[in-house]
Amino acid sequence: MRTKTCGRVLLVSVSMIFGMTAWAQQTSAGKETPVSVDFGVTYGAERGQLAPSNCRCFWMSGAGLDATVNFRRGFGLVASVSGSTVANVAPGVDVNRIAYLVGERYTHALWPARKAVGEQGVATSQTAKPVGRVDFFAQLLVGGVHGFDGVYPATGGVTATANGFAMQLGGGLNMPLSKHLGLRLIDAEYLHTTLPNNTSNAQNDLRLSAGLTWHLGS
Repeated sequence: MRTKTCGRVLLVSVSMIFGMTAWAQQTSAGKETPVSVDFGVTYGAERGQLAPSNCRCFWMSGAGLDATVNFRRGFGLVASVSGSTVANVAPGVDVNRIAYLVGERYTHALWPARKAVGEQGVATSQTAKPVGRVDFFAQLLVGGVHGFDGVYPATGGVTATANGFAMQLGGGLNMPLSKHLGLRLIDAEYLHTTLPNNTSNAQNDLRLSAGLTWHLGS
């Protein structure tokens, strides 16, 4: 049952990302709308643990893809898929995980953009550029996690794959460089997962990443 549930969440996450891409392409070609879409591609490190009771902490490397539909007043819906990996955290034990989550994001401009001035000394929508702007975002996501090519306790022995619940809480800073392209300066997330580990069946990790963003819409 848990495997089926995680599979559905993964399907929904991926479908949302591709759906947002198609919708954003239509939006960018049509009239300006108060709804916009942001995409993020990140790479970073994740501090993980085999079990909370005995840290045995280690660092994993990984990458992520997220898509956000932004509505009025800074609120938006997010779909995210990320993966992380590390080899030999214990003799013959590797950790490989994919997390797929959906949730809500709030974005606020810490420093509004300065507007470029046209020939007549007036800033217009055509001349406005996001110069010096930095956006802060905070988000809460829930979904599933899939572990593979590892060693997980199971009835009657061990298994190479496992599935569990995942919850992610955090935020970061985005800095637009142009109308569409920007930088994800920092993304700091607390990630809670429930893969089997023979003790608490829970992991509490810290994920730090940075990357690029792409904005479509108004």
